[in-house]
Amino acid sequence: MIPAYNEAALIRGTVGALLVARRRLAAAHGASCEIIVVDNGSIDGTTEAVEALRRKDTAVRLVRCEAKGAARARNFGASVAVGRTLVFVDADTWIAPDGLSIVHGHALEGRRLAGIARLDQLDGGLRAWCWWTFWGLVRLLPIAKAKAMPALMFCTREAFDRFGPFDEAVAIGEEWPILAGAYRADPANVVYDRRLQGRTSSRRMEKQVLGYTRTFAKWAWAVCALQGRISYDDLIR
Repeated sequence: MIPAYNEAALIRGTVGALLVARRRLAAAHGASCEIIVVDNGSIDGTTEAVEALRRKDTAVRLVRCEAKGAARARNFGASVAVGRTLVFVDADTWIAPDGLSIVHGHALEGRRLAGIARLDQLDGGLRAWCWWTFWGLVRLLPIAKAKAMPALMFCTREAFDRFGPFDEAVAIGEEWPILAGAYRADPANVVYDRRLQGRTSSRRMEKQVLGYTRTFAKWAWAVCALQGRISYDDLIR
């Protein structure tokens, strides 16, 4: 499912990548999935773009969550989803063609509780490559808070009900209850599979003055203090 707020520029590519992955999943495993876009009050044409995609493919479903915030949109999407495995994808993140097949293998065949992906750049140059490579290495660390990746993550319905939902009281790190909670409870069943890849936008860093430095500092503050997770005031998310 995809939380979306004013994502008209990228939502077609995000949904399109999921449709390709969905077809690959059906061909490889005979499995199916629904693609839920949770519109979070967009005013830029996001809704119209998703409606056009929905008319072309009934696998695409559009729902609306009036309560603002990515965590609220994800929780709302989870409440209307019917599948046994929940895959959360940011609106600016394009999953690889074999992504859903990899998730299927972990969640339904491997009985994993949850998992995160390796991210690469969708835009940006050398700085963006260094940024995502660095965070990819950080997620190898055997600590709970390192297993954090809301841009492309999955969990079973059981894990969501047990450890979730996403924390609606914070602006960043809202996935920690699910991913860090599952990792603390059963680290062997939370997977960071670097084959599971997504390309994601570097706009938060690229479009702000000293964006990479500012974002790193804010993440460090968020790790160290709850207030850092609440007081996250970037205009670009």
